[in-house]
Amino acid sequence: MTLDTAHLGDETGCDMRHEIMAEHEILTLEEVADYLRVSERTVYEWANKGEIPCGKLGTTWRFKRSEV
Repeated sequence: MTLDTAHLGDETGCDMRHEIMAEHEILTLEEVADYLRVSERTVYEWANKGEIPCGKLGTTWRFKRSEV
């Protein structure tokens, strides 16, 4: 199911589409490391130990911003 967000912007310049999209944004391991201000190795170790919610897409880890 897709969410139609085209109507969520308004004439004041406030655009709620960005907020909704950011809530569901999928991050890479590198982006999570930057976001949490830790090393990529630390995030990798957390992912391997199951200490951070994530999943693998092929050979790369993916993380939901809302769960990090």
